[in-house]
Amino acid sequence: MIGIRKHVLFETTATGAQFSLSSHKWDFSLENGSTLSSKYLVCAIGVTSQRPRTMDKELKSFNGDVYFPSNWPHYDISPAGKDVTVIGTGSTAVLHSLRSLLPQYQSS
Repeated sequence: MIGIRKHVLFETTATGAQFSLSSHKWDFSLENGSTLSSKYLVCAIGVTSQRPRTMDKELKSFNGDVYFPSNWPHYDISPAGKDVTVIGTGSTAVLHSLRSLLPQYQSS
């Protein structure tokens, strides 16, 4: 085990981050008004992790299956006989999704 959990702040919202050239650290502003510094900044959440409510109107007229990372089904899904589109900003996640759903997928 790496033991990284002791270095992660959960249920905490960062409202700003700026790299300091003098200290070579990241300075963070938190939603509760406090600040902290860190050697590393890991941006591990994507803009597509939560389903945008602005899509509700468009999704009502769509007859296919729609999956979001924040609400992924707890059962196997099959792309057999379906057209599959992956929309997102994280290329690694997109490739992982394609490889998981389509074992025959080959990246070029």
